[in-house]
Amino acid sequence: MPNQEIDEKPYSESTRTKLDLFERYAREWLPVFLGSRIRYPEINICDFFSGSGADSAGSWGSPLLILKVVREYQQLINAKPVKVRVYLSDKSAAKISRLTERIKAEGLNSIPAEIECVSASFEDRFQQLQPTLLRREAANLLIVDQYGVKHLDNTFDAITRCPTTDFLAFVSSSWFQRFHSLPVVKRYRVEQPEAYHLAHLAAMDAYRQRLSRDQKYYLGGFSLKSGSNIYGVVFGSAHPLGMAKFLISAWKLDQTNGSANFDVAREGIFGNQNQPFLFESTPKKVEVFEDELERSIREGQCRDEMAIIELCFKHGVTPQHASPILKKLKKEGVHHAAWWVPDAGNHDQPRPLHPEL
Repeated sequence: MPNQEIDEKPYSESTRTKLDLFERYAREWLPVFLGSRIRYPEINICDFFSGSGADSAGSWGSPLLILKVVREYQQLINAKPVKVRVYLSDKSAAKISRLTERIKAEGLNSIPAEIECVSASFEDRFQQLQPTLLRREAANLLIVDQYGVKHLDNTFDAITRCPTTDFLAFVSSSWFQRFHSLPVVKRYRVEQPEAYHLAHLAAMDAYRQRLSRDQKYYLGGFSLKSGSNIYGVVFGSAHPLGMAKFLISAWKLDQTNGSANFDVAREGIFGNQNQPFLFESTPKKVEVFEDELERSIREGQCRDEMAIIELCFKHGVTPQHASPILKKLKKEGVHHAAWWVPDAGNHDQPRPLHPEL
């Protein structure tokens, strides 16, 4: 645990990156449920570690950023038969009091959503909201901005069983290395990574092992380096569209590997929206994906867009990354599809690569 509470000092660069990822995903996630066909009349966004809403310099934290995203879609929300609820909680009553004041001061209390600010521990609040999250008519986004992994560890199974529920959880991935002798880590049976920068990958493997064999569930991650420590974000969704949108958000932050705020692959290349590549080169991660995609299409293993999307998820790239290979193979006559980018929104009726067959 840090010596200071996170909102009692200016946010670090890694914290700002984490918050940027939270905001970007919320902005990708919300309009999915505001389309022409309303399948989920209830939309719930839960931030279980809201804090006071801002750092010591006044920079907004996750609860205010979430409300900001809701405000951006207020006209669409008002035009749809949906009810949006934002549940903000923290174990500190003083922080919740300051958060409530900030929401009013920023005019965010007038957005088209019910806002509920409650002082409660994560465990108590999650238990209170669990019946709501389990409702079939509800779409849910959970923010678990914890320290360590304890809270996600205790609720992971319950969260992944909630229908139409995506989550973003902050975890201290280096915890897996430093305290690997603890029973909670031994239970995962994950081999410790050879290098510290792979700690988050080990954490992701740990959570994947928690899923049942017949459970279709997508997990993603984004590593955050702060000093000598590696932290990160774990993402989860039962829907391929959720995973696709998470990868889109992550690749906007890290245009080299889509997985970190540093050169996680140690290839000497790294770039994001504000920083050019250090060297003109194609990341190995993308090259490996392209090689496997081309081989899979040529050998008939990928026959429609969902097969391609699943391969994208396996390699941690966006569906857009498939476009160069699809164009190349179309030109060579290997497939006859008229589309270049697979769409996870077509998961129920994926478009074939050979429509005439």
